[in-house]
Amino acid sequence: MPASHIGYIQSLRTISDGLVLWRLCNRAACRRAKACKGPPRQCIEECAAMVPVPAREFVIFVLGDKQAGFTPEEAARDHPREAEAFFEWRLAAGGER
Repeated sequence: MPASHIGYIQSLRTISDGLVLWRLCNRAACRRAKACKGPPRQCIEECAAMVPVPAREFVIFVLGDKQAGFTPEEAARDHPREAEAFFEWRLAAGGER
C-alpha cells in the first residue's frame, strides 16, 4: 500500500493515538488535541522508541490478529504480558484504558 494511501495514514494515526504518542510529541497541536495531528509516520519514528517494547508489541499483535479475524480482546487473552504492559503504559501516559 502506498504511503500516501488514506487507509495507511489512518492506520498509522490509530497506532500513534493508541500508544499515546501525542504525550511525547513536540507538536503543540498534538498535545492540545490529545491526538496525533501531524504526520503520523513521523510521530511514530520520533516517539515510539520511548514506549516500552511489550506495549509496542501488543499493538503489533492486535493489528496482526485483526487481519486474521480476531478481536482486540482475543489478542489480549493470547498476549497477556504485552496487553498488561500496553494498558499500564496508556494509563501512565495519560490515555484511557
